[in-house]
Amino acid sequence: MSVSFVCIVLRTRKSDILRNYKCENPVALLCASQRLHSQLDQRASPPQGSLNSPEDHTESQGMDASTAREEKSSDDSAHQRSPPEILSVLAEPATTPRRGPGRPRKDWAALTRPPPPPPASASDRATTSPSSTSATPASSSTISNSQICSLNVADAELLFHFMANTSRTLHDADDPADEIASFWAKNVPQIGLSYHFVLHMMYALAGYHLVYQEPKGTERHSQNLALAAHHAELGISEMNRTITNLSETNCGALYVTAVLVCYCTFAAGPTGPDDLLVCVVGDGISQRWLPVVHGVRLIRQSVEPATLFTGLMAPLGGGTKPELEDPRPEYLVKGFPHVDWVEPLERLRVWIASHENPDTALYLRVHKMLCDIYEANYGNLKGVIEVPITNKLVFGWLYRMQDLFIGCLQRKAPQALLLLAYYVPLFKTMKECWYLDGWAVHLLDRIRGLLNADLLGWLDWPVGISLQPEVI
Repeated sequence: MSVSFVCIVLRTRKSDILRNYKCENPVALLCASQRLHSQLDQRASPPQGSLNSPEDHTESQGMDASTAREEKSSDDSAHQRSPPEILSVLAEPATTPRRGPGRPRKDWAALTRPPPPPPASASDRATTSPSSTSATPASSSTISNSQICSLNVADAELLFHFMANTSRTLHDADDPADEIASFWAKNVPQIGLSYHFVLHMMYALAGYHLVYQEPKGTERHSQNLALAAHHAELGISEMNRTITNLSETNCGALYVTAVLVCYCTFAAGPTGPDDLLVCVVGDGISQRWLPVVHGVRLIRQSVEPATLFTGLMAPLGGGTKPELEDPRPEYLVKGFPHVDWVEPLERLRVWIASHENPDTALYLRVHKMLCDIYEANYGNLKGVIEVPITNKLVFGWLYRMQDLFIGCLQRKAPQALLLLAYYVPLFKTMKECWYLDGWAVHLLDRIRGLLNADLLGWLDWPVGISLQPEVI
């Protein structure tokens, strides 16, 4: 899907407005967001404030810890806990720009300090209550009748569900006070108050999570599915209009949104029978998340980590995941069943190499990358890992997929289709990732329908591994 870019101009310094509202719970947080919408229409100031400004984020907006502990912890919620696979892959360092000799270093602190607020116009003074700049929570006595908060209960539920439940499925920290747990439950909603495309993608992912938990065919299932799709469309549209205005101020919000878009793409499920996750067969349109991945690469190449991972974004710059420091194959680290992959993948390589085809070299490179993922997760014939340990991240194969290979999938090239089919068993390493539900069956069924009858035997191994029941 092509990405059209139009710059969004923020009309006021949202962080100043947000100081008026101490949000101690999700409903109040949503209320503050809606007040922000109201006040945006009354101001015409140039954009001010910074996502990464320490001054803008001294007040934490999130759930009270005791409330979070009292939330029901069901078995379904427990088995949804999963490592932040997509986040880890998107965090793979890109080549950062080198500084030229003698080039002065920017004063990043100055960039993130909010400039002084502009003088209020006569119209501002006429429409703003005298106490609107107070740091105390707003009350009915300090807000004019035209500014009374009108709650959207559906969005309030999505916000609450994201903070209390969905956020817990995006990390593997057991302690809710862990900085990565706090990042998803508190920091991301705070970022969303200044960048509404983040809020939309939060709402979308929470909606898809509710869809996953609700029985199909129920009214709640249909309502949440429609609401999730609506917010996803709004969030992606706003992000696309913003990304060409990349700056030290908005880079963190764009980065987080890209991660949420990837999660939502999986969680939304197949868009139709020809959806192969990375592309739609035959129509020349890539899946919507690939342009976002390219945008992430742009951010990583354009913005230094010291600037990107600061302020509310600091927890994402905290270093290597512990499992990526363990030299053992991932199945030993995480305890999932071992898979004998070497012989089936070698047979596939020999078959690919036997065809004289302009794309054979491309297929063999993709095959090698796929084998590296398998080796990092299951070990080689010697039972060890002899490839870079970052190959433990299964989504890395999709992240590094070349456009040329995607074109081969769209043309239904059998070598490309079989390589994708042999990737599907790796989903078993992420069985706790609720947003992958249904993808393995869909992909294998669709690939079966696209292959000639004489090639269907090649699917016996990936289908057997992917669909075999779990041994308890």
